[in-house]
Amino acid sequence: MKKFMMAVAVLAATQAAAQFSSNCTPNLLSGLYGIQRNGHNTSGTFISSVGAVTFDGSGRFTGREIVSTSGTYSKSQIDYGYTVNSDCTGTITDANGTAIYKLAIEHDGEGAFAMSIVSGNTEAVHFERAFDDPRNDASQCTASSFRGTYVFQRNGRASQADLLAVGVLESDGRGNASATQTQGRNGVFSGGGIAVGTYTIDPDCMGAQFTNGVEFSALVVVHDGGQILGISETPTNNVVIHFERVSDPVSHPQRPPCDLPGDRRQ
Repeated sequence: MKKFMMAVAVLAATQAAAQFSSNCTPNLLSGLYGIQRNGHNTSGTFISSVGAVTFDGSGRFTGREIVSTSGTYSKSQIDYGYTVNSDCTGTITDANGTAIYKLAIEHDGEGAFAMSIVSGNTEAVHFERAFDDPRNDASQCTASSFRGTYVFQRNGRASQADLLAVGVLESDGRGNASATQTQGRNGVFSGGGIAVGTYTIDPDCMGAQFTNGVEFSALVVVHDGGQILGISETPTNNVVIHFERVSDPVSHPQRPPCDLPGDRRQ
């Protein structure tokens, strides 16, 4: 009986390992993704960016991003290669085929993490799929893609000070939003009033937020609007932003909604 029970345990462990074994290929990354980068190098230069890229499923991805280099902003085109191993790790390569990032794919290609492997760099990258169903990649984002109640976190460097903030944002899906937050600068904390502004979303799911007509952050919509990635565009800032919708009645129809009535899509 003891030998039999041991055999059953070994079989169960083998089946469990087989169930969770990975067999990744380049086509696991395919379609439109948001990208966010954040880090610095040994010379003291800080980098943060947000953008939208399209993976071709065959080893190349292209797109665009807004980049902050120690608080100076620029627009950049992205054109890189990538490799994927069966264990879901891989590399991102430059035009010469040189590996410049280490890559790790998660959630069956819904996202990926990366880190720079260029000497002197400390830079983290992550990708998130724009549309949860890959068959929707022909879709285009609009202002209504950013709709509902979101919580958000901001972190990075602002005017040579360490910045952290958490808050709540309400977006009406028509280009108007308001937010309130608690923030800390070098460990000194404050709470702000309600900030009101506007936003735009482009067909490739990139967008921007404005206050008094001045653009102050760049965005990319991911996971069908369930999340938003962003960066501050305030001069001297290197701050990344992550929004998460409070509830998603589309994906979780049985979950009691705690969102704005305007976010309860039929």
